[in-house]
Amino acid sequence: MTKEHKIIKYNLEDEVQQLQDAGMSYIEIARVIKQNHPTIEDLGNLSAMSIQRYLASKDEREIQEQLDEGKDPIEDFVEEYRKSMHHINIKSEELYKRSLRLLDTLEQSDDDIMKLKAIKEVRDSLDLLRKNQVSLVQFGDKKTNTIYNVNLKKEIHVKNLLMNFNKELCPKCRLKIAELLEKEEGV
Repeated sequence: MTKEHKIIKYNLEDEVQQLQDAGMSYIEIARVIKQNHPTIEDLGNLSAMSIQRYLASKDEREIQEQLDEGKDPIEDFVEEYRKSMHHINIKSEELYKRSLRLLDTLEQSDDDIMKLKAIKEVRDSLDLLRKNQVSLVQFGDKKTNTIYNVNLKKEIHVKNLLMNFNKELCPKCRLKIAELLEKEEGV
């Protein structure tokens, strides 16, 4: 049986979630939790890695709950991803048009300060666009990795069940199951 995580043990799930929603890194979350609860000695060695493991396991539990309810987490992810992509595309188009207007203004201006402001605004717009796209890719990676991990754990569990069941079978049946598993992995 796995050991209960400190975040759960001390009922700090909501606090950790609020800190994550506020955009804090794992190390910042660990620091704030330790500062907010100095009387809990067990939290003295709370690390960023521990926070990361807790949040990953929380995400996996949520995916598993969806699967148990008959929902398709991939379908939900694709819908959420499409919405995010649509939003970023709209934002990108706005930034692109704004950049073009600024560059047009820059070409028509003789004022060097105006030119510098326009260049800075274009650069900032492009930087924001890049950050949005990177964020979207990271979001997709995180979601798909979580779904993959849940499915991998299920697969390992099924294989372990088959291997335990295999011990009860006759030698001929054992060979057949081994062949089936090998064939399945080769696909």
